[in-house]
Amino acid sequence: MLFRSENGKKADGLFAEASRIPGVSARRDVRGSLQRVIIAVPADTMFVKKQTVLAPGRDSVLNPIADLIKKKDYQDFPVQIIGHTDSRGGQQSALLAMSGARAQSVFNALVTRGVDVRRMMASGQGGAEPVGDGRSAGGRASNHRVEIIFLYQ
Repeated sequence: MLFRSENGKKADGLFAEASRIPGVSARRDVRGSLQRVIIAVPADTMFVKKQTVLAPGRDSVLNPIADLIKKKDYQDFPVQIIGHTDSRGGQQSALLAMSGARAQSVFNALVTRGVDVRRMMASGQGGAEPVGDGRSAGGRASNHRVEIIFLYQ
């Protein structure tokens, strides 16, 4: 008989709540003993093309995400914010810098919404972890995203 950990039960609720946020996608991922609930926000939801500062009026999708992070049930879960791009265009170092700057912008926006800075870390992956086919415009667009990742064991 398998027993679910307390964090696993909490993660079930977190995933269900994250899945109901409009304009984002949620998925679960397992990497060894580390498990993750990932909320992916398309970059064009928050940023004007190739910009790293949140566009005015485009950051409202972060409100329900901030509420989730602050929710008592999930306060034990550290949160990573990871920016992603596609792999086309400029040098890889420029794509890495852009993805990191976008992640930092989301980090800062979450802090202004009352999220504890000590629970989060931000980084960029550039085009290293694509989710879409980089040969099509739609695939490249899906690779431009910021992921808010809740970690648990």
